[in-house]
Amino acid sequence: MLLFFSRFFLVLKKNKLIRLCLLILLVIASGVFSVSLFENNLSLKDAFWWSIVTITTVGYGDMVPATTGGRVVAVCLMVLGIGFLGMFTANLASILVEGKIMKEKGMEKIKARKHFILCGWNYKTKEIIEELKSDKCMANSSLVLVANIPEKPLNDKEILFVKGEVDADTMEHANLKDASTVIITSDESVESHTRDAKVIMDTLTIRDISSSVYICAEISNIKNFKHCKIAGADEIIVIGELSSRLLVQSALNPGVKRVFTELMSSSYGHELYKIPTPEKIVGSRFIDALNKIKSETDSIIVAIESVKEDKMIVNPDKDLIIQSNDNLIVMSLERP
Repeated sequence: MLLFFSRFFLVLKKNKLIRLCLLILLVIASGVFSVSLFENNLSLKDAFWWSIVTITTVGYGDMVPATTGGRVVAVCLMVLGIGFLGMFTANLASILVEGKIMKEKGMEKIKARKHFILCGWNYKTKEIIEELKSDKCMANSSLVLVANIPEKPLNDKEILFVKGEVDADTMEHANLKDASTVIITSDESVESHTRDAKVIMDTLTIRDISSSVYICAEISNIKNFKHCKIAGADEIIVIGELSSRLLVQSALNPGVKRVFTELMSSSYGHELYKIPTPEKIVGSRFIDALNKIKSETDSIIVAIESVKEDKMIVNPDKDLIIQSNDNLIVMSLERP
């Protein structure tokens, strides 16, 4: 409750409504003492109740001034009350409407922390948003869309929107410094070298602002992989490379595509998750850890990320010893 009133006070102060509130309080106080002066049968408590009822034009009729002076006070209170209170409610409504418009137009500063930022709007973005929202890890994380489009493209209250290109000002509005992850999508409506150049430039801009945020970038040409890595991307997805390899695997091993489709979708079936190594399997052989994790959580370890060696070990050797700082890539129906 205290937080609500403090925020409400800040809104009033920001929009210069404090003086108007003081005038309304002054009118109420004047009404209380004036009517008490003329109406001897009214206590201060009753006079205060009567003033509130009169100024808001509710008019319960439970208290009516009987003297001429009391009625003059009532008339003054009604006229002034309607004027000042009307101005206050009109300004407050205007602030609320303006705030909603600013949200829809992407002009409001984001206050979220540990949030995901999705840069770019194209035919794939909606699908990316749906996949992100379907993962349970996003339950406590906000999703911010940054795109240079006129207004918010989705009627979804959970999606925050910031209008603009990826630059210092726009990313400040998106609160990049407190974000956990940034996804940069490739615009396939332009030529490959142009779209990859924009992705690399966006990556450079984001990395220059924040050295800690995790950047996932999408490029279309494998030749630009190195440049994107130098720019500061942590994870790089090459569109053409993935689709080509999947096409070849589908031709050589019919039905394999179904496995990839299930693993890549957060909406249904089993998924791939990265988790820190549980203490109970540190120092164990891979084959023993595999059996223990499968029997206890019904998950399968498919790879180990060795932080020490900075590499991903897929289908590790059965005698490989699990280290404390390793991460496990597991296949599971739900996030372990």
